[in-house]
Amino acid sequence: MAAKKARRTTHRSRSGKKLYAKRTRSGRFKDIQSYKRSARADQRRRSRSEKIKRSAKKVAKKAASGARKAVRRAGAGTRRVARKVQKSTTRAIQSAASGVTAATIAVEQTATQAVSGAANAVDTATHAVQSAVDNVAEKI
Repeated sequence: MAAKKARRTTHRSRSGKKLYAKRTRSGRFKDIQSYKRSARADQRRRSRSEKIKRSAKKVAKKAASGARKAVRRAGAGTRRVARKVQKSTTRAIQSAASGVTAATIAVEQTATQAVSGAANAVDTATHAVQSAVDNVAEKI
């Protein structure tokens, strides 16, 4: 059989205020409280269900904060990797662009040399033809 719970018995004072006679488990008077004082004490005390809810809330909060920390740590690693990938991609694009620019410049220089070489060849051929014509004209 479960032990008896400590109880309160109501009384009235001479002035008519409500009183509680607080008893021990054996039934003896432990304290005489005014209704006001006992009501405040009751409000300060938490019920068993409130205590369970509060402890469950604490446990859930702690688990959630742990999960948040784990996500943050994982996210930080992912962000680092993403930054590295972005930097290396940017470098590769820049080097490819500079390679294309260098190749374009080389092609332009080669084309310019070819055109100037062709112009020189045309000039040389023109001079050769002119000198040949002059030689033939002298002989006639």
